[in-house]
Order: sequence, then structure tokens, then C-alpha cells
Amino acid sequence: MTEKNVGKGTRGVVCDMDGVIFDTQIFYNESYREAGKHYGVDKNEIEEIIVGTMGVNRPESILAIKKMQGQDFPAEAMISLMLEIFNRRVEKEGLPKKPGVCELLKWLKENGFRTGLASSTERDRILRYLKSAGLESYFDFITGGDKVENGKPAPDIYLQACENMGVDPVETYGVEDSYNGIRAVYNAGMKAIMVPDSLQPTEEIRPLIFRKFDSLNGFLEYLKEEYSI
Repeated sequence: MTEKNVGKGTRGVVCDMDGVIFDTQIFYNESYREAGKHYGVDKNEIEEIIVGTMGVNRPESILAIKKMQGQDFPAEAMISLMLEIFNRRVEKEGLPKKPGVCELLKWLKENGFRTGLASSTERDRILRYLKSAGLESYFDFITGGDKVENGKPAPDIYLQACENMGVDPVETYGVEDSYNGIRAVYNAGMKAIMVPDSLQPTEEIRPLIFRKFDSLNGFLEYLKEEYSI
């Protein structure tokens, strides 16, 4: 963790994890489909659940599923099964990194940017994943969805990251792939960078986006040009 109150003008980038740092969203999608089948969820409805829970923490996911499936639906049990399936796949196949992630993180560190990670995943699991991939040292601050009162799309997790990194949200980029993530970055007053994974921007999301790139390599090239480095 870095010192707070570094000062206005400090450059900062805060990234989401799943779908941005790691190419794991497809793991979640397939795990949800398998768990949904076990609990008798219709194929079309499980796709709605996948989109509706993308980028949000576990408590918010439970609420979203119950809203879609009814208050008596065992949402917590289905999420637990989904995570069991997901973790088995991660243990078997490892965590694939998104293209350009190592180059981006290395460049940010070498060029004086404060770098944070703000994911809806529980913080202990984030740390485990980052350590296994050798990426933990690139981040000045790491926070998870279990460390804030209100999950995405509320701005809490991004505001917490900016405060602890000592950066002004207005001057900080937030890199996301999900709609709820983009909403959270925008609600925090940050510059929302969308690098689409499973979802493309909608008419509602487009006005919230500062820049859209097809990959992290595109974002890196933008930063190099923007800061003439």
C-alpha cells in the first residue's frame, strides 16, 4: 500500500480483475451455466443471470438472482456451486492473463503511475490469484468486493482505491469490461476505460465511457501518446 495524499496530478490507473487482468469471464459464464442447469434454471434465464451479476459482489449477486428467480430461489447455494465449479477449472487450467496485461502493468510501474485493483471478488481470492500469476507486486493498492459496504455499480470500491493510492478520482482511469463496472467508475467521477470482454457497450453505457479499446495494448498505446512517454 502506498502513502495517502500524494497530491493532485498524481497519475493513477485502477483495474478490475476478471475480464480485464485475467481472461476468466468465460470460466464464470460456463460455471454459471452448469450450476444453473443443476438448479433447473432455464437456458435463457441463466444468460440473464450471467449479465445481471457480472461485475458485482456476492451479496449483490444473490439479490439480483432472487429478483429474477423469486425470493425462495436458493441463490446463495447456486453461487456456491458455481464457484466450486469455477475453482476446479482454475486449479486444473490455471489463470489465463488477458493480452497486454504484463506490458501495461510493467509500463505503469516504470513510468510513475499509481496502480490499483478493485474487483468484486473477495480480497483473499484476489491476492491468491495475483500471487499465482506473479502480478501482486505491480499494484499499490488491492481491494475486493467484501471490503466495501456497497458493491458495483456504487462507486465505493473505486473511491476507496483512489483514496488509498493518493490520487484524485477525476484524474484517474478505471479499466472495466462489465456494465456495472463502468457505472461504478463513472459514478466515482473517474475516467471510464472499457475493454470489452463478454459484453459490448450499449446505448446506455456509451455516454459513460471515456475511451473504449479492443485490448489492453490499445489502452497502453493511448497512454504512451497521451503522456508523450
